[in-house]
Amino acid sequence: MDSNIEKIGKYSVSYFNKIEFRNLKKEIFKEEIYNLDIDTNKTKELKIIDVGAYIGLSILYFKSRYPNAHIIAFEPNPNIFPLLEENIEYNNIKNVKLHNVAIGKESKKRKLYIESSGFAAFSTASFRKDAWNGKQKSRP
Repeated sequence: MDSNIEKIGKYSVSYFNKIEFRNLKKEIFKEEIYNLDIDTNKTKELKIIDVGAYIGLSILYFKSRYPNAHIIAFEPNPNIFPLLEENIEYNNIKNVKLHNVAIGKESKKRKLYIESSGFAAFSTASFRKDAWNGKQKSRP
């Protein structure tokens, strides 16, 4: 699947789906849905856990606001994870650890069902086989 590139401030961001990207960009950077009401003098101690990091827009937002924060990010979708890695590496973002796994109450392997229409939306992966209508493929 081919990706597109767009600038957000000083960052270059690769993405697959233009409509979804623009909606997330608006929510995260314009509406600031992840704004933390904290003392910026204490951001050296700030630790952020990002569960469902997708392509890394939230990480870029947090790093633009809190450059010294340490971030641990999880993205289970193996089709999306390489783009997340690319966005973090290309923009030379430091103090971020990326994990291509899901978070759950048990440590076990599960099948991840990925919507296969090519839409590549963040909400189109699930551990439930029939979570939405449409064609699905499973990944171990």
